[in-house]
Amino acid sequence: MKDLIINIRSLFMSLIILCGLSAYAEKMDIDTHNVLIDKLEQVVGLSEEGVSKQALIQRLADLHSERARLYAMENEGKGDIKYKNEIEKDRTAALKLYEKSIKTATNIDKPKILFQMAQIHHLLGNPKKAQKLYEEIVKNQKRYDKELVALAYIELADYDYYKQKFTSARKIYNKAISIKESPRKAYIKYRIAWCDFQLGSTRGALQKMVILLSDTSMFKRPDGSTDQSFQEEASRDLVTFYARYGVTSDDIATIARLSPANAKDANLTYLATELDRTGKKKSALLVWATLGTQKRSDDDKLEGQIKIAKIQYDLNKKDQAIKEIALAAKMLKESDCDDKAKCSNYKQLLRTVVTDWGKAEEREPSSQLIFAYKAYLSEFNDLEMNYWAGIAAQKKKLWSESFNFFKKSSELAYEVIHDSSMKSTIVNVDKIFEGSLLGTIEAAEQTKNLELRDQAYAQYIRLNPRGEKSIEVNYQIAQVFLEKNENEKAANKFKEIALSDANGPKSIKDKAADLALDTLVVLKDDAKIESWATEFSQKIPARKQEFLIIARKAIINQAAVTINQSKANSELQKQFDKLSKTSLSSASSLEKINFQKHRLLLATKLKSMSEVILAATMLLKEKGLSKDDQRDANQQLVWAHEMNLDFKSARAVLIRMDVPKGNEGEHTLKLAVMTELAGLNPTFYYEKFLKISNDRNKKQDVALTLVKLAKNPSVAFNKYKSHLSGSSKYVIAGLYSYDHKRSKSLKKDLLNNAKHNTFEAQLLLREDEIKTISDKAVKLSRHKLSKSTKWMKSSIAERVNQIAQMEKIAAGAIKQKDFTLQFLSLASVSIENERLAKDMLALPQPKGLNKEMKKQYSTLLAQQVEPYLVNAKAVKKKVNELWDDKNDSGFKDVLELSNQPTQAGSKVALEEVYSVTRTAKKLKYRVKDLAQKQPERRKLAQELANLKTKVKKNPYDSSYLRKIKDIEERLGSGAMVAYIDARLTKLSAGGKN
Repeated sequence: MKDLIINIRSLFMSLIILCGLSAYAEKMDIDTHNVLIDKLEQVVGLSEEGVSKQALIQRLADLHSERARLYAMENEGKGDIKYKNEIEKDRTAALKLYEKSIKTATNIDKPKILFQMAQIHHLLGNPKKAQKLYEEIVKNQKRYDKELVALAYIELADYDYYKQKFTSARKIYNKAISIKESPRKAYIKYRIAWCDFQLGSTRGALQKMVILLSDTSMFKRPDGSTDQSFQEEASRDLVTFYARYGVTSDDIATIARLSPANAKDANLTYLATELDRTGKKKSALLVWATLGTQKRSDDDKLEGQIKIAKIQYDLNKKDQAIKEIALAAKMLKESDCDDKAKCSNYKQLLRTVVTDWGKAEEREPSSQLIFAYKAYLSEFNDLEMNYWAGIAAQKKKLWSESFNFFKKSSELAYEVIHDSSMKSTIVNVDKIFEGSLLGTIEAAEQTKNLELRDQAYAQYIRLNPRGEKSIEVNYQIAQVFLEKNENEKAANKFKEIALSDANGPKSIKDKAADLALDTLVVLKDDAKIESWATEFSQKIPARKQEFLIIARKAIINQAAVTINQSKANSELQKQFDKLSKTSLSSASSLEKINFQKHRLLLATKLKSMSEVILAATMLLKEKGLSKDDQRDANQQLVWAHEMNLDFKSARAVLIRMDVPKGNEGEHTLKLAVMTELAGLNPTFYYEKFLKISNDRNKKQDVALTLVKLAKNPSVAFNKYKSHLSGSSKYVIAGLYSYDHKRSKSLKKDLLNNAKHNTFEAQLLLREDEIKTISDKAVKLSRHKLSKSTKWMKSSIAERVNQIAQMEKIAAGAIKQKDFTLQFLSLASVSIENERLAKDMLALPQPKGLNKEMKKQYSTLLAQQVEPYLVNAKAVKKKVNELWDDKNDSGFKDVLELSNQPTQAGSKVALEEVYSVTRTAKKLKYRVKDLAQKQPERRKLAQELANLKTKVKKNPYDSSYLRKIKDIEERLGSGAMVAYIDARLTKLSAGGKN
């Protein structure tokens, strides 16, 4: 029996050896592994303990491990999912066999088994066990092969790396690479570079990766072939490192040099894309430009050109972006794409550049955006792009461009709508079609070009004759006839519209009927007026009575046409005179109201304030006048009185006016202003405005006005300052209070609320500095030199010291470039230097000197005083220059303010002027021009009265208004200045005051 078992073992061993040789001879599949594993498990079970059994166990473990790998590679590398249980079972079995075999393994096999066990633990999701085995190899590295130790270090480093312990990983990688026999030096250097990158040492990482890629031998496999995949990956990671910063031309050249030939374009493209994505637009542009100079396919060049256009836009270089878009569009149009889908994608990319630009500037499009649309549309017929371009040009008020874009989009939309194969390709094409037609019309109308209007209206009727706006468009066509003075065509067109059965606003048809008859009035064709009016009364029964009494309406209709169309004063006057001479004795109340309204409108057009007042007054007397009409007539009255500068009358109308709900605040403010301009006390209305208004800015203006007008500005300031808080007007109002009652606490408060570089703050700050200079100047001027020999020297020194102190103040004033402080301090310095010299020369000579000695003493004394005289002269020259240039300095504003007693800070300014005047008198300067100009103010008041008389005669002459404004500014009438300013603004805008 024993022999039989031995024979069976021998047989199985032979089979195993044969199978093993066969397995090495050709690559084994899973089935072969199944057979071998089954057979070997039987042999292991029958084998006795010993070296041969140890080898069999180790071989069986290898087979289980290899079969798990083969399972994982099944299904195109997705076997991990399908064969999950089989893989885990094989790896667990292999691990148990390795654990068994390692106990009796030789020193040669043991390291390999340990490493294999670690790998399996790692694959089974037991990283800590794997790490422990690697650490065992490292810890006892003297027992193991150096190559194995290096591999263990690499695994440990990888373990830390993937846990983002980059400092620790780098340290272990360095240990691995220090082993001469390390088999994966390129990989280690690669990982060390990545550790540096992850730790923020991007420059160091760059250098390491450049060195690695520069040595192509590092990527050689043991068999001598190149690991291109690893080399390409490393070169791409180099690009990732560079993308952290902007790149230079040299950096781009380095990347191109170190990239494998088949990866160079891809790497540069990736670099450009990453730089663009991370906001390094200029660097991205440089890379795309480099790619453009290389020999690349048309598709690549086209893609690069589109990227360049996008980046130029991102860099806000819009003019350059337009050029690049134009070039890309041309290249795309001329491109012979091999891949039509790719070509379409490029077109979409370029289109997106322009449309994104359009979205970014949707609210406020720029002129460059319009050119960008033009650049793209010059090569492509794009319905939506033309429509969006038309809208952008419309918002930009580039009416000719808007006209062309909308005209094109409407034509393209028409083609799409009438081609069933195309209609589904554009969302909301019907809406775009109608919008384009109307956009064309609006643009044409805005150009004031009759030819373009003709084209726009004609296109609408041609392409969309039953469109929802067809009635309005036909109406505009009739209007064009009128503008061309083709009145007969206009009249016929208006009649056609009035009697049309097409859908459209009734108001347009009614207006067409009116204008048809009005146009006939212009043509003076009484027969047609009668005929058409009769026809209208029959076909428009709702207006039968109106058309039957059209004769009475004819004059008013003529007036309406004149009001709406005529700009000639002679025509306006003619119609006004005709209305004035017509009897209204039998007219209804409504007709009378309508009559007076037209008279009022004509008077307004004629800019005759007396006629406006008369017509408005008569209109207000009519019975049945609506509240709205009453309000409008009263507003016209207020306007006319204002235009005549008759503010008392304007105020009287405002008091009796019915105020619409919601307008109480504006009405009250207007009433307050008119009251103030009328020379009456407006406090009641201004205070009422403060209570009812929510307009913070206007309330601040009103609060300031109340302080200004108050008899006691201090009380008023304290009362209204809560409304002024946080505004620059707070300081101005406070200055009125400070002029009235000086208070250190108020001054401190004002300076705390003012920016110190403002005129008001400087005025207050300078007040204290002027006092300091004045006090020191007085003290200095009162200083006397001692005639006593004992005290003479010390008194001179004291005088010199005081002068030096004043010079120090002057130096500070010069640094501030403040006229007043410079003038006062330098004047004192000049005067006191000269006085010191004179005082020293007047000192008594020492006793006991003979004639010769006295002569020498006089010479020495003259030499001593000479520097003071020279200094006095030099400083006096500077003072003279200051005085001559005073009108070019900030002092001019102070002087102007001192002559405006109604302005804030005028008293502070006046005191400053007095200080300057006193000093100027000491220097014997002319001070006449510094005195308050009361006589001149009386002269200005007389001139003002004359100008106001001229304004009443010609209220639209802005030259008179500007002169009034100038005088009122000089007289300090803030309310009138503000009113004239507003009136001039409205006049310049072409509006009614």
